[in-house]
Amino acid sequence: MSKKASLFQSLPYYTVGLICILLITDFLLTGSHYRDIIVGVEKKREQYYNAAQNYHFSYLLVTKTTDSFYIPEDFAKAAQSEEFIEYSRSLIFDQVNWFRFNSDQDRSYYSLRLIGGLILPILALSLLSIARFGHKDWGILSFILQILVIGDLVLILI
Repeated sequence: MSKKASLFQSLPYYTVGLICILLITDFLLTGSHYRDIIVGVEKKREQYYNAAQNYHFSYLLVTKTTDSFYIPEDFAKAAQSEEFIEYSRSLIFDQVNWFRFNSDQDRSYYSLRLIGGLILPILALSLLSIARFGHKDWGILSFILQILVIGDLVLILI
């Protein structure tokens, strides 16, 4: 195999690897910290248009500075209007990494941000590295991981 063909085959691995490193860095680096007042929590019913007609609820926390971000249900039920909340936004993509009530010491994370910003990129980086440098033939798995990472990046950019 020529060097040019080998480089062409390796390019997707390296590109997705760089995206993974960027996503992990964005999640782990401390960005801006904010302390704000909760205006309210908006509960929204998300409907699936399939035969089962399933649905779930999502909770959007709105602050006094018109900042808003998604939170888990248990945090939404505990949130009170006019209560102070502290949260951190990421340095690169300006996503909310963690949040907590001002009186609480434990940080809470929105599960989609935790999975998309840390778990998926680490898993993809590990498995793609094994596939590329361990000369494993994981063609379908590698392709699916690459698509997931690119989709994750698009979701964060939206």
